[in-house]
Amino acid sequence: MGSIRSIENDGNLLIGAPELVEGAAQDSIVGRKAPPVDSRSSPVPLWLWWNILSLDAPAVAAAWALLFARESRMEVPAETIAVLALIVWVIYLADRLLDGWLTIDKHTLKERHRFCYRHRVAVSGLGVLGALICARLAYRSLDAADVRGGLILAAIVALYMLCVHAGGPAASRLFPKEVVVGAVFAAGTALPVWSHPDPFSWDGLYSWLLFALACVLNCVTIQCWEDEIEARETAGVQSRFIGWAKSRIPIFAAGTALLGIAGLWFLRSDSNAIAAAGTAALLILLLNSVRTRLSGHALRVLADVALLIPAAFALFVR
Repeated sequence: MGSIRSIENDGNLLIGAPELVEGAAQDSIVGRKAPPVDSRSSPVPLWLWWNILSLDAPAVAAAWALLFARESRMEVPAETIAVLALIVWVIYLADRLLDGWLTIDKHTLKERHRFCYRHRVAVSGLGVLGALICARLAYRSLDAADVRGGLILAAIVALYMLCVHAGGPAASRLFPKEVVVGAVFAAGTALPVWSHPDPFSWDGLYSWLLFALACVLNCVTIQCWEDEIEARETAGVQSRFIGWAKSRIPIFAAGTALLGIAGLWFLRSDSNAIAAAGTAALLILLLNSVRTRLSGHALRVLADVALLIPAAFALFVR
């Protein structure tokens, strides 16, 4: 999933002598230099298209929405999950297009943003098509409660987009975008359950809070990794919040995992969602510990895989 709008110049977190990485394959994931992805000069590795086409966040949202629904013993129609995934996809495409449009120096864009900008006509067309399909599905399948909850969340997302793209540095300092994106994403994912009158159980509420923490951790960690790359390659300056959070990632990740264990123990719960959120935090902690051995592209993809795999596994476990 990660932060919707990220710092520039994706690169490689490999630390070592330059001669050790010369001549490395361009699409390598582990232990080699990952050059900028440019469809005009080199092919995009298959494993990276998931991120380039903004398909990672919708996949995470759909998996966790299904898990929350099952934990709450609710029957959520497939059309509702499809609407949620399409909305997330369209929002991510729109945000990346705005990044490309508003950024003066296009060379500072991340590759995923640069790809959207280079192919902005096609990407815009896909976004419009996705929005139309989403509207059609919503009209046919969503009830009044779903629509009301969706409109509230849409207003929050619109406010976020306005602050990020028009609010300037002051808005980012007041509301760090990594925290806002993680919280809003988690709220949207649980919307199919929250929009109905039946409240979450304590297990359900606790599992959502842990998921929100894991989403924030995901966004903050990705931004720290990308800022680390930027600082090493171009002497870029980190934001104050990211500079503060960078050295505390292991504490945040371990703390989230421990909260998952504590929740299972004190609530006497067998919630797969709580276990999945804690596992996601542990996977992010593991990625952070080996980040110097992975390329920047691989880290970005695996950070979202860390959120997806525990939820997907939990859906197969009763």
